[in-house]
Amino acid sequence: MESSLKKNQIRVGSFFGIPVTFDFSWFLIVIVLAWILAVGYFPKEYKGWTQIQYWGVSIVTSVFFFLSVVLHEYGHSIVAKKYNYEVKGIKLFIFGGVSEIAVEPKNPKEEFLISIAGPVVSLLLGGIFYYAATAFNDKGMIYAFAHYLGWINIILGVFNCFRDFLSTAEESSELLFGELQKIIKKRLTGRQRRDVLSVSRL
Repeated sequence: MESSLKKNQIRVGSFFGIPVTFDFSWFLIVIVLAWILAVGYFPKEYKGWTQIQYWGVSIVTSVFFFLSVVLHEYGHSIVAKKYNYEVKGIKLFIFGGVSEIAVEPKNPKEEFLISIAGPVVSLLLGGIFYYAATAFNDKGMIYAFAHYLGWINIILGVFNCFRDFLSTAEESSELLFGELQKIIKKRLTGRQRRDVLSVSRL
């Protein structure tokens, strides 16, 4: 089973000592996104282009979206390596990307910084693309390309921040509930011992 999964994966390179592989299903995402942009979004927002222009901008935008997801995952991985965690690689598949960190972070601070690094990269990319769009504010192809990647990266960053916040909050509540259980159990056990001692004295 594992060997068949590896056959469906292509290694595209290794940067900062972290290999990047993607599943063939990722091609489907890039193709579908390019198609949606070429026949739907760009023709609706930007009139008067040729079909070649619509498809050209759409394909380039899809490829840069792919690169944006890779950089998002590198944000997680580089911070993890900074704290001396082994990163086996970055994998992209039909549902998105994942940084394969060998072990769980040792403390909440490191877990938070590793988790937030990816969304921060996406938000920075969003800001850069939006700034580039304002520099080419002529509603041309460069503007369309930069404007779309600007807001899609901001959405990606905000969504992941919200998801990581909920995940961290859930884990924190579980820890807090566990600690409360221990305190209650300890106090009840202590009270039972005192009752036993009182009875024995009688």
